Parts: sequence; C-alpha cells; structure tokens
Amino acid sequence: MACKLHPLDPLTANEITKTSKLIRKIYPNQKWIFNSILLQEPKKEHLLQNPTELEVERKAFAIIIEIGTGKVCEVLVNLEIDEIEKFINVPIGNQPTLTPEDCFEAERITKNDARVQNRCAQLGFHNMNLVSGDAWSVGYLDDRPEFLGMRLVQLFIYGRIHENENHYAHPFNFVVLTDLTTGKVVSIEDLPIGTDTLTHPVKIPRKFGNYLHEFLDNEFFRTDLKPLEISSPEGPSFTVNGNFIEWQKFSFRISFNYREGLVLHNVNYKDGDNIRTILHRVSLCEMAVPYGDPRPPFHRKCAFDVADYGLGFCTNSLEVGCDCVGTIKYFDAILNNHDGQPYTIKNAVCLHEEDAGKISTMSMPFKLVRVCI
Repeated sequence: MACKLHPLDPLTANEITKTSKLIRKIYPNQKWIFNSILLQEPKKEHLLQNPTELEVERKAFAIIIEIGTGKVCEVLVNLEIDEIEKFINVPIGNQPTLTPEDCFEAERITKNDARVQNRCAQLGFHNMNLVSGDAWSVGYLDDRPEFLGMRLVQLFIYGRIHENENHYAHPFNFVVLTDLTTGKVVSIEDLPIGTDTLTHPVKIPRKFGNYLHEFLDNEFFRTDLKPLEISSPEGPSFTVNGNFIEWQKFSFRISFNYREGLVLHNVNYKDGDNIRTILHRVSLCEMAVPYGDPRPPFHRKCAFDVADYGLGFCTNSLEVGCDCVGTIKYFDAILNNHDGQPYTIKNAVCLHEEDAGKISTMSMPFKLVRVCI
C-alpha cells in the first residue's frame, strides 16, 4: 500500500489515535499509560533504494506502562494492516521518559502528603498553593536497592512569597522521592546546605529574585537602543513543500518527535549537476548536565534532558518578535498524552533567515590594494 505521506513525516493525529485504540482493543483487560507514540522510521538502506518513489508501510512505536503494576512494554504497530508486530516486556529496572504529565502528577502526590506538608509548615509555608515541587529523574540508585523497580521522581521543593513569583529564590532544605506507580511518597531526605547537612530548623531566603517584566522597575530596561528591523521585502529565499525545505543549494526534510524534538533528514547540497549527500539524519541525541555535588542525595541529580524528559515534550510555542524575526514559516508538532490522544504544539518549529553579521573571509592583496570579501 502506497503511503500518501512521506515515510519520514511524523505521525498524524489520526495515526496516534489509531495506535492507542488498537493496543487497547487487543489488550482490553489492561489499563495503560501511553508514555510515548512516535513514527517507527524506515531503515536507512530502505530509504536509499529509491528516494523518489518510496512505498513504505507506516508503523508506530509506542512505550506504554501498565497502570497499577508499573510494567513497561514496547509495542510496534503496523498502521497499514492494523496489526501489532511486536510486544516486548521491558526488564524491571528500566524506566521511560518522564512526561510533563508525570511531573505534574508527582508534584500533586508530593504536595498532598501530610509529612511534606508538615515539613513545609515548619519552614513557615502553610499554604501549599505557594509550594512548588521541581520534578527530576533519579539518576543513581545503587545505594538504595529497595527503590529499584519503582517509577521514582525526586522533587526539590521551593516556596513562593506570592503567586507567580520566582520560586527558585526560596529553596527548601529537603528533597522528596515519590513513586508514580503507587502514588505515594517513599522518602524525605535532608539536603546539604553549605558544607553540612543541617537537621535543625533553617531560615528560607526571603529576598525576591523575580525577572518577569511586571516585577521589574523601569530602570531595569534599556531605553538607549534604536530600532533594528530584519525584513525580506521580496520574500524568503527558502521554499517549503510539506516538511521538505530548499534553501540556496541545500535541501533537507524535517520531522519532530517527543524525544529529540527537531530532526533533520537527508541534508543534500547541489554541486553543479551533482547532488551531494551531506547528512542522512541529524538531531540532538543527548544533553547531560552533571551538577557536580557528590554529597548525597545531590549525587542523584544529573539531568539527561533528552532521555529523561524529552526535548519534544519540553517544547513551547514560538512567537513572532519574541523568538523569531523576519519572514517566518512555522511548523506545528503533534505529540500524545497519557490517554494516547494527540495534542498539538502550535509553532513548535520556526524557519527564518538571519544575517549572522559574520564575514567568513576578508583580505586585501598587497598589489591589488582593494578589499576582497
């Protein structure tokens, strides 16, 4: 069956819905969290066989979690014939990405816990609406074998003096470990402060650290800059056909998924009459941030932003004049929620041209006495 979509086009909203419905239909007695659903990309050798006339079956790859048990499964769904080709039980101890829904649910569980509420009250925060739990993956558990197999989230706790204030200005002196499978707090641990872990009451910093416009004085903003405009009076030099982009002598295709966010495919360059292949596939595969404090429990704080949270899941909608300037082409992104339903991130990707203002080479030959750029 020939694809109406290009084989590298991301899953449509209908394909995401079809995937979750099919899994529920074949496994009706189990309830699932749909952690992620994305396109199962064709293999490179298949794409290179005949790139102009591709007929590839559309397939979806889903990671699902059984509600109640926390069992993680990987599912490969053939969308052309409505068939599950693979259903794999992931070994215990492996956990998929923390979705935004996971992080919000972990914060809800944590803030509803009486022990956490008591710790916050001891620090002077009785209104839990002004308490914020920053959800992090748990990067190391070899020293706590009793936690292996749990879907854990560690939450660093902060307070707000008033609504919409920057909570990072008011850190608390403890971290909470919450299990998403059972919906319970499993541990509350004191944090090292300065050079030691303090067990006696501490004072939470009360100084404001706000950077939103409404909290800043007028003298904070510069007023001595003249207007700077970036425009394309004759239109852009790029052309767009679906997810296929051409600019100057370059051509490439884009896609988007929950894990890597933006992906570039088949980057080519027209060199005379030849099409030179530059890159088959390029994306940001990982971004690791080791925070460098070896003292427990900070030793568990190491963010792998791509694998642990997903750059696609963390994407926000872009705005003209704020994130992008000039003549702009926006691309929306379609991802899935825990119910296996699609949702759209409007303006997830922005395509525009900018003059970077950098001269690649400039010389003045001695005998010519003129500048060549």
